[in-house]
Amino acid sequence: MFSLSNQRKFIISWILATIVGLFVGVFLWDIVVGIVWDLEQTIKQVTGIRFPFSLQATIGFSTFGGVIGFCQWLVLRNRLKASWKWIILTMIAFPLVIVGLDPIFHASNGPFIIQGIAISMFQWFYLLTQLRKAYLWIVSSAIAWGLFSLILYLLPFIPIPTSAYPVARVILILLIGLCLSLPTGIMMLWLFRNRNDI
Repeated sequence: MFSLSNQRKFIISWILATIVGLFVGVFLWDIVVGIVWDLEQTIKQVTGIRFPFSLQATIGFSTFGGVIGFCQWLVLRNRLKASWKWIILTMIAFPLVIVGLDPIFHASNGPFIIQGIAISMFQWFYLLTQLRKAYLWIVSSAIAWGLFSLILYLLPFIPIPTSAYPVARVILILLIGLCLSLPTGIMMLWLFRNRNDI
């Protein structure tokens, strides 16, 4: 059973894991996409074969999702059976959902809620076997991704000097991390407190 101090510890750990995952994921995204781009250009020059942008995005989002899944797994590993599945499902969900839905919702912030729900459904398939009312995970994810969409909607209205872009990027990742982790962390804690005895 979660004591009050353990509940706070869990929420803080979940928030930190998600934020760290975002920072590391964005960092590795830049590196991986750059490497894939260079490789594509080399192959194009040698063979004439052209790769679609979706290849870069697929590998980039797979890395991004894997990092976030791993960081969150560090919090879940002692609380769920076969918790390694969380990493795999998150790693698969990000590229399948985001790259897959991009042609439909290109250049629109609203569908981030739909993408978030779709990603959470992959995770829900895993939670379903262990947590009572696991469907509420999808609800909390919809709220989290809705807040994320709201930040992206408001962003163009905030004047940011070019010189402040690096700092603004850090602040933006922190805000996004809080939006994505607070609703889901609270819900995950609630699900643990009402879990099945299996």
